[in-house]
Amino acid sequence: MTIPICVVPWNSARWTDAFVEQVRRYTTVPYRLYVSDNSASPRPIDGNDVDYWWNGRNLGYAKAINIALRKAPGDVVIVANLDIEFPRGWLATLLRAYESTDFAIIAPLMNSRPQWPHKFKGGPVVETVWAPNLALWITSKSRLLDRHGYWDDSFEGIGCADIYHCWRVWQGGGRVGICTDLLIYHHGHEIMRANMNEKEHGRQIEAAKARLRGIYGPGFSDRKPEG
Repeated sequence: MTIPICVVPWNSARWTDAFVEQVRRYTTVPYRLYVSDNSASPRPIDGNDVDYWWNGRNLGYAKAINIALRKAPGDVVIVANLDIEFPRGWLATLLRAYESTDFAIIAPLMNSRPQWPHKFKGGPVVETVWAPNLALWITSKSRLLDRHGYWDDSFEGIGCADIYHCWRVWQGGGRVGICTDLLIYHHGHEIMRANMNEKEHGRQIEAAKARLRGIYGPGFSDRKPEG
């Protein structure tokens, strides 16, 4: 089985190159990269392990990742941010966790959530309501996309679309989990900051959070959604 790895560059040559190099060095199971490029100009990636296309403009992350997910063959898929670092065997670890459960989404532990190793114990997969700032996750079309839909591309800007997706899974009776056997380093919004100033970056994040509070109420970030 070849696992598709779906990513969305956005004027991010440095991070894209580093990510592809890591994948090629540290992935121990068959994979193929599906690169949905939102950059201002095309920058194809060489190699016979890549399917690359340029979207012609910045479609927004949700629309671009949906294109990659629809192009990717098979069932199980990886969705990843480019500004992450991971150890050798990362994909094999996620795949084992996924195959041992019925979870719709599984994400690893992350440095940007230092409380997670203390909160999520007794793995290898521990259930959670949602996994904020999803920088890397494994899912499948049968467990997630066919049942709960693709990413909500009405989140045109940045931030929180991943949280909303987790909550849609919960509302549809699915499960979200954390793989306690894998820890990654997420640099966090580096690509966003490279494309906009801090004020605009903050404005878009706050607008997304306000929208989620409107949907779920003021406690959207720490309680199970209703309905």
